[in-house]
Amino acid sequence: MPKCNARDDWFFKDDMQGNKVSDWGRKTDCSSEIFCSICICTVDVKKGFQSLTQHAATKKHKQNAHIKLNIKQLKLTTSTNTTIENNSRIEDTLVEKSSKSTTFSTVHLYSISDQSVVAELIWALKVVSSNYSFASSDGIVEVFKTMFPNAIPKGFSMSRSKLTYLITDALGPYFREELIKDIANEYFSIIFDETTNSGGNKELQVLIRYYSTSKCKIITQHLQTVFIGKATADILSEKIVSAVENSNLSLSKLLMLGSDGPNVNKKVARLINDQILHCRSKNLINIGTCSIHTIHNAFLKGIDKFGENAEQLIISIYYYFKGWPTRWEEFETILDKLKLPIRRFIKHVPSRWLTLHDC
Repeated sequence: MPKCNARDDWFFKDDMQGNKVSDWGRKTDCSSEIFCSICICTVDVKKGFQSLTQHAATKKHKQNAHIKLNIKQLKLTTSTNTTIENNSRIEDTLVEKSSKSTTFSTVHLYSISDQSVVAELIWALKVVSSNYSFASSDGIVEVFKTMFPNAIPKGFSMSRSKLTYLITDALGPYFREELIKDIANEYFSIIFDETTNSGGNKELQVLIRYYSTSKCKIITQHLQTVFIGKATADILSEKIVSAVENSNLSLSKLLMLGSDGPNVNKKVARLINDQILHCRSKNLINIGTCSIHTIHNAFLKGIDKFGENAEQLIISIYYYFKGWPTRWEEFETILDKLKLPIRRFIKHVPSRWLTLHDC
């Protein structure tokens, strides 16, 4: 039988056991042999690539591969660091500089799973920053493997359920800790809103707003979400205070509360203000509540007064200009003469109650 030499492309092939030959195979001085790093032996490739698959199928190799090629298996690796020390001296008008470099190596542990975990976290951050649907992550691994063959870290997996875990249990605590560190001893405001979600459950969203001295800007960040049964003023005030205390923040640093205008929220403000007075001698800053509910109710009262004529008028105005560039031109000319901002009417839909408001 003619002598067969090891080929470079064999190392990129699958060994029929779920691993690449390069995971365990190494070249030797003998071109007809490959060294198995997990079995500590050489494999004669006189039968070609079949010799490697036969070796990978042996009981000993499978046992070693299960342990040593596990993505969670810790391995030793070295990294090289170089430091440069600059020395200078002045003699008369001559400046002489000399540099001395020191190179040293450090040994540390790593596992293959580290690469996949980093890749998964990066993708989770991208989903959040770009507001992707969680369902879009189902099957994304196959897409990446097709787009970037041989470039996906071993062990990389992703699904909507795993994405939820990465964001809430892995990334969430880290960013929360960074938020608390950044607030430190800063004064802050609390913004809250209680609503019924799509699942029919009541939830209380608590946000915090403060000036970050490290970032030199005002930051508004989610602090905590609380699910509740009833939404009485006593319960809401208790949950808001708990959210502040659970974040190791001082209630005495609270400047004001922000909310919409229902009477229950006004009582919440009074209850929390009473607690504030026990911590300090000054009340919460009161600039009123959000007026959007008042405007909304006033608009609905107007609709009840004028009936469907108001809605039909808005629809007629929209279609009067729709498809008529000349009418838009005349309308914009009038606005320009009156020195008014040029705006266009948007189509009325039932969910947009302030149809004439510019978007």
